[in-house]
Amino acid sequence: VLAFEVDPSCGEALAICHRVKLIKFTASVGSPETLICPTLLFFGDDLPESDRKEMGLNPYSLRLSVGLEHADDILSDLFSALGE
Repeated sequence: VLAFEVDPSCGEALAICHRVKLIKFTASVGSPETLICPTLLFFGDDLPESDRKEMGLNPYSLRLSVGLEHADDILSDLFSALGE
């Protein structure tokens, strides 16, 4: 599992999650499939804005749980969703 922030020019995290094809858009864990979700959708609602900012929770941050698919397929899906 990893979290990362995308450049705003790629769009907000939620939009990116809707553009992936192979990767599943869900907050579930423990799946053999690669999963993605915007961090703000599931974390930080109870935190003040200053704490969310300090933790890197923003409209451009994503949480990715890497599954068993081939790494090249996962990367290709991510790059496509990011417009690269």
